[in-house]
Amino acid sequence: MQPRGRTGPVKWALLLKVISLISLIVILKFLAHHFQFEFLSLSPLFTAIISANIFLVGFLITGVPADYKESEKLPGDMACSLETMLDDGMILFHSGKTAVARSCITHIKNLSSSILHWLHKEERTSGVMWSVPEFNSHYVAMAGALSEAVSLKPLSGFHGRIEAALSGFENGLEGKKI
Repeated sequence: MQPRGRTGPVKWALLLKVISLISLIVILKFLAHHFQFEFLSLSPLFTAIISANIFLVGFLITGVPADYKESEKLPGDMACSLETMLDDGMILFHSGKTAVARSCITHIKNLSSSILHWLHKEERTSGVMWSVPEFNSHYVAMAGALSEAVSLKPLSGFHGRIEAALSGFENGLEGKKI
């Protein structure tokens, strides 16, 4: 199985660029010192400032991988949230509250299309962000409709079916080592 990640010259491209840049700086520093063109003298204050900047940049770079890790989760989280809202709309649609459900489902469809266009840089961020607060009116309408559509009576029968399924599952596991 091939190892994942960069291979060949691409892997070492950054290292080669940095080494060549540092080599150029060292050569320029040597030439400036040799021909006495130095315009900055090294002092304890100057070296302390350079050291402090390197220290701060190190702290900043340390936090970057965690930010990338979190940002990789965003598309999945957004898709999950949109799917959950769509499920609420579908519950309403199947319970007969079609007007409320249709407006919510249409808004979810428009928002997901808008997000896709934004990811392809075809839409501005402000356009996507403008669509998000519009869910408030849909959810106010859905709150009343959902409380009418979903009652606890069907859930009591559902609970009994879950209990029966679990007892059958447990009976099938008797004598088996898990």
